Amino acid sequence: MEKQKLNLRRAEISDADNLTQLFIGNLKQQPGYISHGEMQMGVGTIDGKVTSDASELWKKYIVKKMENEEESNVFVYEDGGKIIGFTVVEINDDGNDSFGVICDLYILPENRTKGLGSTLFDKGISWLKDKGMTEFYLESGKSNHEAHNFFEKRGFTKVSHIYYNNFANEK
Repeated sequence: MEKQKLNLRRAEISDADNLTQLFIGNLKQQPGYISHGEMQMGVGTIDGKVTSDASELWKKYIVKKMENEEESNVFVYEDGGKIIGFTVVEINDDGNDSFGVICDLYILPENRTKGLGSTLFDKGISWLKDKGMTEFYLESGKSNHEAHNFFEKRGFTKVSHIYYNNFANEK
């Protein structure tokens, strides 16, 4: 068995295509990952489908997160030069206080339970703390129980439910 050549680093714009393929591929295989953030962005639907322009929309999103270095950051885990996971973190301001958001955290299924997700999580939280953040939020798809357990083990508490309605469909 070949030993992993792991590298944790800040993502670069040249990673955008690989990150997009990784993320959209995950949504297609695991529709439970789709949360209201993906729906609002237009990459996923309430019934767990990936939209036809999902790759284009998500690539614009991830490039923007990489370009805005003061308010967001993207970290990737590589194994032998291949991206096997990533996290996206950002600073939000609600008008009163700033807070940190873990926008995404993903590890390829075959690389889970090796501590890589924890390391990516810690890297994102550390970056946010270095920016002065002390409060952190995240969202997760309603049936993404593996992620729910992961975050609860790290001290996160469920604080709300998100509801959706498209009134345009009313008669």
